Amino acid sequence: MLKIDFLKLYIIVNVIIFKHKLVNAMNCKDDVSIKIKEYIIKESFSQDDEIQCDTLIFENSLLDSMGFLFLIDFLKNEFNIDVEDNELINDNFESINTITQFVNKKLYTKKEALENMI
Repeated sequence: MLKIDFLKLYIIVNVIIFKHKLVNAMNCKDDVSIKIKEYIIKESFSQDDEIQCDTLIFENSLLDSMGFLFLIDFLKNEFNIDVEDNELINDNFESINTITQFVNKKLYTKKEALENMI
């Protein structure tokens, strides 16, 4: 009985932490969104005040198709995640917010997988 209650508590705490990270990501205050924003600013030769976390990256021509490929490479190397072909959709990469959510989900899934192996 105690083990089940502990497991439920563990799951609840992890869900709360994940939701907190998503809220911070929406405000560009977490480490992931800051790194992504810095990368996009550097690669697009933009100023910090020109790009908000909800700025549409491709509609505003901040990155082109080659820039997108380099962004994927950056995400793979910086966050040690794999990006599958079926994940290369606009919903995952239209803004810093959506990219951050995508990366955080990948990191959370990876963390869960590692914990299940233990």
